Amino acid sequence: MYKLYIWIIILFFSSCNLVQPYYLSLNNTKQKKYALLPLDTITQSEKGIYSINSKDFLSEIEMDSANFKLVIFFTNWCPGSEEFLPPFLNSLKKSENKPRTFFISPNDWVYKYEYINYAKKINLNRPVYLLDVYKYGEKRNPHYRMHKFISEICTGCEEVSGFPSLILFDRRNEVVYKHTGAVSFDTIAEVMKGTRNP
Repeated sequence: MYKLYIWIIILFFSSCNLVQPYYLSLNNTKQKKYALLPLDTITQSEKGIYSINSKDFLSEIEMDSANFKLVIFFTNWCPGSEEFLPPFLNSLKKSENKPRTFFISPNDWVYKYEYINYAKKINLNRPVYLLDVYKYGEKRNPHYRMHKFISEICTGCEEVSGFPSLILFDRRNEVVYKHTGAVSFDTIAEVMKGTRNP
């Protein structure tokens, strides 16, 4: 009898760690409504909201022959992102030397329609990626989700934190620049100009 009580207590405490994810409680219609297409289903010129995880991202930049790949972390709720993005996008659009750019938010798929509206509001006519809910969990802690993703794509980028943040990879997929906070596109252009790519 004593052993039975022990097993019941162990089972009780184990079940406390099993959090039923919000997305699993949605019916099929709602899951389809919020579902995001994976990274490999689009081209760079297509706009929309897509899902991303570190494995797909690393595979994508490995196959990409662009001289530079720029990751911009932002959110639709951070005032710093909203101040930074419109002028940065304007300069990026005018630049002759454009890096392949990934606009990534740590929010998850339940924010899909908010990001569709936000992209229209700031004239972000590029794909927007939300972190894969099945890999990074739900919306409860976007900073945790972002740090987990960054740790999987970039060694030595622990200090990259907050929104906006940027990581610039060269053709060999090595990090040549990382920054937290707003920065002008001219700074990125200078880094690209001064970095040799074989």
